Amino acid sequence: MDIPKAQALHAATSLTRATGENWFARLSPARQAVPDDLTRLGRICFRDAVAARHLRAWLGLTRHGNRPSGLDGPEAAWLTGRIVAIATPLPDAVMRLWDRAALAGDLAAFTDCARIAQHHGDGPASPAVRAMTRRLCVEALTEDAPLSRMLDCLDRLTLLSRLFEPEAKAAAAA
Repeated sequence: MDIPKAQALHAATSLTRATGENWFARLSPARQAVPDDLTRLGRICFRDAVAARHLRAWLGLTRHGNRPSGLDGPEAAWLTGRIVAIATPLPDAVMRLWDRAALAGDLAAFTDCARIAQHHGDGPASPAVRAMTRRLCVEALTEDAPLSRMLDCLDRLTLLSRLFEPEAKAAAAA
């Protein structure tokens, strides 16, 4: 399947994050990504050193070098190889919002809470959060959708897997 050039960098980032394989090697020579792209790609790579390293190399970003303009926050710091503090534990207020979003089936709020959760140490998720996560996994695996939607599903699945399969468990499984 041919991937439109506008989605190729997103696809390479998502697939590298999901598989650990360098999908950037399949792309044409590096191009300058716009800050909006970098913000989205930084979110995808957050807490995944392999994907961030491959993306950083493909974009020609030097580790600890100047941060591209318009790119701020912990995801940007991670992408550029800076130290990022992972706070612990997840605040109760965020857990309540996440639980409420799961019970309401609010995908946007649920995903936002999951992104916030990855900035904190691995914490317990409520039964409602786990149930919505399972539902999203089944939908992602059985849905026939356009490429952009499938990439969004893949990004959400890798985000959720980061939260529910902590590094110690992932390393033990490997």
